Amino acid sequence: HFYKRSYYLVINMRCLILTTTLLFSISSVRCSQPGAGPGAGERKARLFSMFSLINFPNDECTSSDSECGTCMTASECSGKKGLVSGTCAQGFGACCVLRLDMCGGTISNNRTYIRNPGYSSTYSTAGTCTWTLAKCASNICMMRLDFDTSSVSQPSSAGACTTDYFQGTPAKTGQTTPLICGENAGQHIYIDAGAYNTASATFALTMTGSTARSWKIKVS
Repeated sequence: HFYKRSYYLVINMRCLILTTTLLFSISSVRCSQPGAGPGAGERKARLFSMFSLINFPNDECTSSDSECGTCMTASECSGKKGLVSGTCAQGFGACCVLRLDMCGGTISNNRTYIRNPGYSSTYSTAGTCTWTLAKCASNICMMRLDFDTSSVSQPSSAGACTTDYFQGTPAKTGQTTPLICGENAGQHIYIDAGAYNTASATFALTMTGSTARSWKIKVS
């Protein structure tokens, strides 16, 4: 019995030693993972860089179709109902082109194109389209409209715009713009945006008859 008990004790001691060794080894591995050992700092830096945030400004960019866009994330562009066309910010951003192909509406984002419904086909419906040019910042004092494409009815023989015409109205004070008709691609105008107030300038196109018209105007 003495020998049996001794043998049992030795077996249990061996099990105890084995268990303690395994626990110690596991604990040692866990403690050594965060930083110990050659190259650990480099691994940690690599892991950290995977979760680094990429920030870039919403600068102007040129789209794949040579249009003026705004650099943002693809999800931001989708949220603004824009079209991703090319990349920017060294490939981290999406060049987002914003368009409003409607007869009237509100423009609240910089670098938005106003286009006739059905563009690039022409539009021949009579009526008045009015766009509200909302400021994207309170300190903006002027709105610039670039006529990339602008083809509406020609002026009368007396030089007056009577059939179709664009006209801008300032946000708060000042005169409306002269009536604009005919062919004006490559031209631009400024409209007073009324800095530091909540009022917005407007831009309108009045159309009579069934002339085939086409317009694409960038608001910035």
